[in-house]
Amino acid sequence: MPIHLDEGFAKSVGLPGIIAHGLCTMAMCSQAIVKTVCDGDPARLQRLAVRFAANVFPGNDVEVDVYDAADIDNGHAYAFEATSVGAVVVKNGWAEVAN
Repeated sequence: MPIHLDEGFAKSVGLPGIIAHGLCTMAMCSQAIVKTVCDGDPARLQRLAVRFAANVFPGNDVEVDVYDAADIDNGHAYAFEATSVGAVVVKNGWAEVAN
């Protein structure tokens, strides 16, 4: 998709410039989950769901806040939200982690 690669095209469709791909944003969230609640073991992350809320621009950090949610069969669930430059970029994040 040119909005992720071509500055001119991104601006022609109303964006201020190219944007990071949503799956890249989701990958940054998964990395935070693995680091904070999976003890660094990506095999423990069983499910990850997000609702994209805003664009992330190249070069900007993504900060992920993780919240304890519930015990589930054979693990635990966490809710999370991600922000970038003060804007919420991922809402209603949900991660299920195996014990």
